[in-house]
Amino acid sequence: MMMMIMMMMVIQVVSRARQRAVKLQDSLRLVRQNAAHVDELTDWLSDCHTLLTAKDKDSIPEDLTVVNALLNEHAVRYARSADYTACVVMYIMMSTR
Repeated sequence: MMMMIMMMMVIQVVSRARQRAVKLQDSLRLVRQNAAHVDELTDWLSDCHTLLTAKDKDSIPEDLTVVNALLNEHAVRYARSADYTACVVMYIMMSTR
């Protein structure tokens, strides 16, 4: 009888250990995915920084039409970058739940 109880306990412990292993593997997969997204976002931010640094060296044109065109271009890029950043942040937040 005692042996039977011990066997049941061992089976229960092994089962819980396997369940825990599956959860840990899932968590590790998620952390690796998030790390890949963070790397992608870091690369993107670095590219943006490089572009902005180069643009800062450019002189501002005197022609109002050119300035308006540059402002419109900037607004479009800013909107895209804000959308991209928001999507990445939302994905990371949702995937860590």
